Amino acid sequence: MNQDNIQKINNTIRKLKLLSYTNPKSLKYISRFKHKQMQFLVSKIFLLFESSLSINELIKIEYELLEKNFLKDMYVDIFMKNRFTFKKEFINCKWESFAKFLFYIFQTSTYFFDKKHKVPNVFIIGGEITINEEKRRLFNEFAESLEKVSINFNFYIKQILKWVK
Repeated sequence: MNQDNIQKINNTIRKLKLLSYTNPKSLKYISRFKHKQMQFLVSKIFLLFESSLSINELIKIEYELLEKNFLKDMYVDIFMKNRFTFKKEFINCKWESFAKFLFYIFQTSTYFFDKKHKVPNVFIIGGEITINEEKRRLFNEFAESLEKVSINFNFYIKQILKWVK
């Protein structure tokens, strides 16, 4: 995996977006994942780890998130069910930890401070430090498992962090 592959992933995501806009659920998807960092993030991750899923299957997975109703395990089910589509070396990574990490990223991107409407950040009120520590712990668990299976693990970690920043 290298930077050329990232360009291919970006091109595939563009195709995926265009195809998804023909789906009646696309407006609901965009309103659920308002923050662009979360839109098609699952597909990017699947493509990064060389999943064997087709574009239509990726769209189906993205829309599956709409049915999860902000539940804590909304990403866990998807990653645990589809981890066997990843390249063989990545199957045994700690995908459950990574999926829970993505849920926290989703939560914080959804409830960030909104200056325009003067909506406070719920995580500052309710313990932002605890959530950040949990995010860090979960991501580190995943990163350590990735380090064991790939010599190029640093590239994967950097790319994921670029996408979720």
